[in-house]
Amino acid sequence: MRLASIVPGAFAEHVLTEEDDYHLLIAPEVIDNQPYREFYRGRGTSGDFIILDNGAYEVHAYEEEVDLSPTALEAAVDALGFLPSEIVLPDVPGSAHETLLRSTKAAYYLRERWRYSVFMVVPHGTTLEEYLACAQYMVELPGLQSFGVSFIAADAIGISREELVKRLLESIRKIDPDIHLLGYRDPVPPETKDVCRGIDTAKHVRMAIEGFFLDKADPVIKCGPRPSDFFRNDNLNPELMDAVAQNITIFREHLA
Repeated sequence: MRLASIVPGAFAEHVLTEEDDYHLLIAPEVIDNQPYREFYRGRGTSGDFIILDNGAYEVHAYEEEVDLSPTALEAAVDALGFLPSEIVLPDVPGSAHETLLRSTKAAYYLRERWRYSVFMVVPHGTTLEEYLACAQYMVELPGLQSFGVSFIAADAIGISREELVKRLLESIRKIDPDIHLLGYRDPVPPETKDVCRGIDTAKHVRMAIEGFFLDKADPVIKCGPRPSDFFRNDNLNPELMDAVAQNITIFREHLA
């Protein structure tokens, strides 16, 4: 399973190596954060796998004001200067109906602009049945390549994310999509790793910033909430850069 380490823009060139070739970018940061945008523009044009996320998690978890419209995603792609490997279509945690409306509108809008754009969809629902129905409708969207599975969706239904991945794959078996785990909270069981393409997190980076180092034998991730200025952190102290790079390497190897 591949790891997309979420890092501040100023950190990226100091802590990510050639082995870190799987990335998840936040659309508002692409537009507003020049060091962040410039680094990933270089990585994307060099062939790294770039997922452009819509920012719905930031709205839900941090109550940030984020534009989730198709035109906002379009502006982020224009700012990057290349078409990402995947674009995460807009989703609305807790609402299958709103998620379907926004994802459908964005898929057709973006496909009209970029004929070969491909998408990650993120189903939601208040019950397992509603969630799976949302996912099955999404199968018909143009450009579908993967499903993103979040803790937010699993918690809303009241089951583990591992069980949700299993039930999702059973429900949409006919198309055999990629699965990406949105965010990290608990250790990922081997049977879930085996069916997932990747996962993203900033927690191992935040741990290093807070002065904690991962144990290579048992990398347990614990840290506080992501600070609001996380992406603008420009403390390039060499010891901090070494600590962040070390945590990234240990966690990447742990998930492989």
